[in-house]
Amino acid sequence: MAKKYSILKRIVQAVPGLREALATAFTLLPKPLSARAYAFLRRRVFKDNEPRVGAFYRAFDQIKQAGANNPANYFEFGVARGTSIISSYTIARENGLDLNIYACDSFEGLPSGEGEVFEAGDMAYSDRVFRRFIDKAGVPLERVTSIPGFFNVSLTPALKQTLGLKPGIAVFHNDSDLYESTRDVLDWIEDLALPGSVIIFDDWHSFRAEKNPADFGEQKAFAEWRARPQWELLFETAEANVAFVKKAVAS
Repeated sequence: MAKKYSILKRIVQAVPGLREALATAFTLLPKPLSARAYAFLRRRVFKDNEPRVGAFYRAFDQIKQAGANNPANYFEFGVARGTSIISSYTIARENGLDLNIYACDSFEGLPSGEGEVFEAGDMAYSDRVFRRFIDKAGVPLERVTSIPGFFNVSLTPALKQTLGLKPGIAVFHNDSDLYESTRDVLDWIEDLALPGSVIIFDDWHSFRAEKNPADFGEQKAFAEWRARPQWELLFETAEANVAFVKKAVAS
């Protein structure tokens, strides 16, 4: 990171409420100026998302090579303000893919805490704030279906029928942080993912400070998942996320 931008980022992070104020100001900009402003700030100032995007590049390249439909299905669990959805939409388009985006979130924050990392209510953004933010960043809202509710309530077989979801080659991004939430997500997506699909875990390394990180969060839920043997490592960054691809069925 260039020195001047590193300093600027530290200033923004250090001043209480400044980042939120800038985000609010961003949503007041007219389109398409807002989309250009968002892209510039992500490139030049708020680079904290950079370690994560490698997994998305690999994921969308993978599903394209595996023969995913176009538009492809992209599911995100834990959307917050929509940063990852914005990145996913942009990267998918660079790979020649449009997306049907399914945004699953309580829109009330995390349902509980876990370890020393997460507390109940963290990452609470309303659906209105989320949709306004991604709209201003250039994601077409007609491509986005919001699915509100805590996952143990919202992710049901009936939801799949309501949305007309069928098994396919898709990208599933789990940013739900917690063990129990991840367990609910994995149970729900098990029969939706055909071989070639990709799961990205955003908070795979979030519990690295714990004595046994594998006993927490996404790592624990994935290790316990009955479908775990069907998935193999596709991509990993030590400081950020990890991605797995569903293996082809042996003939």
